[in-house]
Amino acid sequence: GRFRTVKVEPLDFGEYLTFRGEHIDPSEPQYMERLADDYLRVGGMPEYVLHGDPGYVTDLTANVISRDISFVYGIKEPKLLNDLYFLLMCRVGKKVSFSKLSRLVDVGDDAIKRYVGYLEEAFLLTLVEQDGTPNERKYGLKKCYAPDTGICSVISGLADTGPLAENAVYLKLARNSEPRFFDRG
Repeated sequence: GRFRTVKVEPLDFGEYLTFRGEHIDPSEPQYMERLADDYLRVGGMPEYVLHGDPGYVTDLTANVISRDISFVYGIKEPKLLNDLYFLLMCRVGKKVSFSKLSRLVDVGDDAIKRYVGYLEEAFLLTLVEQDGTPNERKYGLKKCYAPDTGICSVISGLADTGPLAENAVYLKLARNSEPRFFDRG
């Protein structure tokens, strides 16, 4: 039959504040800073925002990897996909080299490309092209972003808010466009 994919985006910062019933007082910038930091770590998945149980995020991603991706594509070792996903979440906002990932998990480049493609199809990550010539866009290194900063924070244990903030900006831009990154060399 016919079907239609509906992509549900995570809450953005404004929606997150509304969802939590927070009201910002401009005279308290430190409160806004704390809320922004909380948002970067928790992200915008409503169930996680409500209950704050990291097990929800780990179970969700593990189920997508083991039940959806591994089952559909006949992958015999879902642990490899979990390990690869962890490595990619640790690299959010950074350029990703398939050959480096293949050395880390001891799998060929082509398999890594396929696995990353599966993770993208399942909406567990997005690879973003650099801005430039068609060759640079197609063959250049791509940056990796999580579908939600909370997923990245839970899966990777990332404590640095810089990559999480970059990821949040990417998510906001991606709602209305297909962003690319600029590589200064």
